[in-house]
Amino acid sequence: MLFACFVAAFISPAVAENLTVAEVLKPAELGDRYVFELKCARDPFSVKCTYGTIKGDGVNEEQLVEYLKVFLPEIKLYPSQCFQKAKVRNIILCNGLKFDGQKRSAIPDWENDTLYYDVVYWEPVEYKQLVIHHELFHMVDVHDDGRLYQDDAWKRLLPETFKYGNGGRNAMGDKTMSLLTDDVSGFVTKYSTTGVEEDKAETFAHMILHPRYLAKRAQSEGLLEAKMFQTKRLLKQFCPEMGDDFWKQAASISRPDDMN
Repeated sequence: MLFACFVAAFISPAVAENLTVAEVLKPAELGDRYVFELKCARDPFSVKCTYGTIKGDGVNEEQLVEYLKVFLPEIKLYPSQCFQKAKVRNIILCNGLKFDGQKRSAIPDWENDTLYYDVVYWEPVEYKQLVIHHELFHMVDVHDDGRLYQDDAWKRLLPETFKYGNGGRNAMGDKTMSLLTDDVSGFVTKYSTTGVEEDKAETFAHMILHPRYLAKRAQSEGLLEAKMFQTKRLLKQFCPEMGDDFWKQAASISRPDDMN
């Protein structure tokens, strides 16, 4: 077994009323390094937030084991201080995740200090890896300055004529949106053009998953180079432990789909 688990003795009060059946997972790979509780939903749940309703279903053992093979190596990249400063107190693994009825692969619930990940949604391993980093960055982005949908420093990097789309929510359901593409200079995916918050999260996630590909593009794309520099600076200011060594560690991982 990859983990030992037991019925949670304590569930965050913000979700306790509706998320009544959950288990705390204790993967040996994580040990006691991290401040968050990794939980697995075993029954359907519904959590009401001020900005919408989060719903999901339980996960069976086979689904959980397969997902942890993807999830744990990615999470281990991060220093414990990142989760503490991003106020990630709970990570909940589930199935059938939805936000106000819309299917989601993951949801950053900063109101309740919780990240939700759907262990089944969209099977490709590469997409699951991307989502892990992308959604965690949203938690960082919220807590570094209290703003998610506005970033004046990032905006100054962009051409004056550029305008983002109408947000990531309206681009859900298209599997091609988060695929790497150089169709739009300075942007790593189509999804990154939908909003500043998605641009930042996509840039960060692909810097971890495809560092050599992005570094090569940045040689001829000044905007992408500036975004990568800004991302590294933001992370180091937010969490000093995420400096050069963090990026070297990420780049040292051999990934089958890495694009050189």
